[in-house]
Amino acid sequence: FIQMLPSPALAASADLWISGYLNSWDLNMVGAGGGCDPGPLPNDKIDFTAMTHIIMFAACPNSSGIIQYNNLLACKRKPFNDYVHNNSDIPVILSLGGSTCSSFSSAISPANRAAFVNDVIATLRREEYDGIDMDIESGINQADLNAVSADLYNAFQNEHAYYDTTKKPQLLAAGMGSGSNWAPVAQYYDQINIMSYDMQGDWISQTWHNNAVYATATDLSRNATSIND
Repeated sequence: FIQMLPSPALAASADLWISGYLNSWDLNMVGAGGGCDPGPLPNDKIDFTAMTHIIMFAACPNSSGIIQYNNLLACKRKPFNDYVHNNSDIPVILSLGGSTCSSFSSAISPANRAAFVNDVIATLRREEYDGIDMDIESGINQADLNAVSADLYNAFQNEHAYYDTTKKPQLLAAGMGSGSNWAPVAQYYDQINIMSYDMQGDWISQTWHNNAVYATATDLSRNATSIND
């Protein structure tokens, strides 16, 4: 499904960056067959005026740094990107990671980092994505994150985006957990998104809001709010 769908008037503002997250398993590539058209969201029903970016969720690098696509079938990669590029002027970003992607720490380690960066670039070229979203949700080694962020940024400077070949690909971050991991590498990213949800669940003994904005001193002592003043 697409999340964060504001009015077209809001999306028209050049000052706003409005991302629509699209789960690959929900996408229905109309008429494609081969398992690519059972999803509840037909590609021709997506309102491109309601967002400035599409982030396709998700692929995951294996421990050797090579991207695995899982539910993101081939017919939902370049064919979808071609459809978006032919019908809008917004970029399609490939999300790498997620809560079940546990191999990132090995993928961006010194032994595998070059292979990972090379496969990212090969993927951008082959599938015509306009950038990547680094959704590393666990096991972040700061030195490795620093190095891979710099390497990706430098590699991206030699590439171009496909929605507009006069522009560079975009590099995003969606960090879960400590924001301190992303502050040292902020200069390499076009945008760092804050994941301010799933702050509460069955792993905590008290009932509380999933993404509470406010809390009092008597509320939960941990994960009480999704915003840290």
